[in-house]
Amino acid sequence: MPLDYWAYLETTRKQKRFDAFILDQGYIPEDLDPEKVSLRTRLTDKIWMPLPFLSAAMRSVTDSKMAIALALEGGLGVLPRSLPIEKQVDELKLVKRYKAGFVYNLFVVKPSDEIGSIGWRYSLYPVTEDGKSNGKLIGIITDKMFNPLKERSLKVKDRMLSIENVISAGEGISLEEANDRLINSKIGMLPIVDKDSYLKCGVFHSDLKKVMEHPSMFVSEDKRLMCGGAVSIWKDFERANALINSGVDAIVIDCAHGYSERMEKTIPELKGLIKKSGREIPIIAGNIINEEGFHRLAKAGADCVKVGQGSGEACETHDAVATGSEQATALIKCVYERNRFKKDTGKYIPICSDGGCHNHRDIIIALVLGADTIMMGGYFAGLEESAAEKMYIRLSELYSKSSLPEEISDLPYLVSKYYGEASVEALEKGGDSCRYVEKRKNFVIEGKLVHKPVLGSLRDRFYRKNNGDIPKIKKAICEQGCLTIEEFHTKAKINLRV
Repeated sequence: MPLDYWAYLETTRKQKRFDAFILDQGYIPEDLDPEKVSLRTRLTDKIWMPLPFLSAAMRSVTDSKMAIALALEGGLGVLPRSLPIEKQVDELKLVKRYKAGFVYNLFVVKPSDEIGSIGWRYSLYPVTEDGKSNGKLIGIITDKMFNPLKERSLKVKDRMLSIENVISAGEGISLEEANDRLINSKIGMLPIVDKDSYLKCGVFHSDLKKVMEHPSMFVSEDKRLMCGGAVSIWKDFERANALINSGVDAIVIDCAHGYSERMEKTIPELKGLIKKSGREIPIIAGNIINEEGFHRLAKAGADCVKVGQGSGEACETHDAVATGSEQATALIKCVYERNRFKKDTGKYIPICSDGGCHNHRDIIIALVLGADTIMMGGYFAGLEESAAEKMYIRLSELYSKSSLPEEISDLPYLVSKYYGEASVEALEKGGDSCRYVEKRKNFVIEGKLVHKPVLGSLRDRFYRKNNGDIPKIKKAICEQGCLTIEEFHTKAKINLRV
């Protein structure tokens, strides 16, 4: 990002949104093609993501379903801290269980179970002697091994494939070798057992399909999907420990006003907890909107700083407490400070732009202004995988009745109920409001309810034929003569529209 835009904003003090900017023409080499563009980016100085997207830590946006869908495409879901600790951890475990490779803590059945009592949430179950996930494997049963109309009262042992006829593998087998053996098993699962035949984990044919369909999955070293979890700044150590012990990959200190002494103390406190666990987990801290805020959080040890206040679609902080910033202005200020911090210390602290991105155009401008990653709520809330409650409303409730033909104004339209974490709707859902204040009595409404049209699946929005957001973003980067987001930060030409 050219520094003259920083100088312009300093001189005029005019706040700018993303729609105030437009890309100039860049020179395109003959051999450059949008398909060659990589959206790989830094979540932290050590962790790279295939796509630069995080889903917001909001109850109407992110649960395990959204986190799984986003990680499969290369992004990161952040589970909200407004959930009870047990619920947040349960959602995290669902994501971590959904592993691209070896699956642990398998759902199993006992040989004495009635076939009809199993429930058949899955099409295949390992059978262990005691019905425990780490029990001795004695067989496998699938939903193709019995007549569902006549044999539901039979025992599992009456229809299962016994261990003598099951192809299995021992501990220590590589994923590549396990996949080769899985194909030969012809039942959709390869059990991994120890020397005494006790079940350790499994490899599933469905995971092979996932790898083929999702080549850019965001996974950890052990091939599990990556997932983040949010905590508050109010000594939220029980929650943090629960997330750390359950395999969280990033901790997001979720605070609407992160420019505070408590935030500066929370970062090293959480670093200490993580160190005691023996794990390496990055801390994403925010939110801040100016140079001093970025500097304080970077100096306190944040691995990534989240920028933005009041620019979200379901946020009313600008009006409620007259505080915040238009997102482009906040991003320019913080990127300037990030680059200065890098020059002074040698350490690069990535920036996550949080808020103000409603579509692919906003995303493009956020990236060119210097964002490494982008957190979005409303963008994801209108998708099938979102945690938002879905409901039908009349078209006239969604759009101005005067702009609609009379014959369709009363037609039902599927929408998501997307609400801010400081809204009336959030309070009615219960949970914790500590994103904003320590004491509930000090809480004020800073959010609202927005009905978001349901636009289809996440993958469809990303890759819809001729109209997907990912191809549009790649084309914009390509037309600046760039192949990566890093090049886009420094080489792209950008102008003010207004």
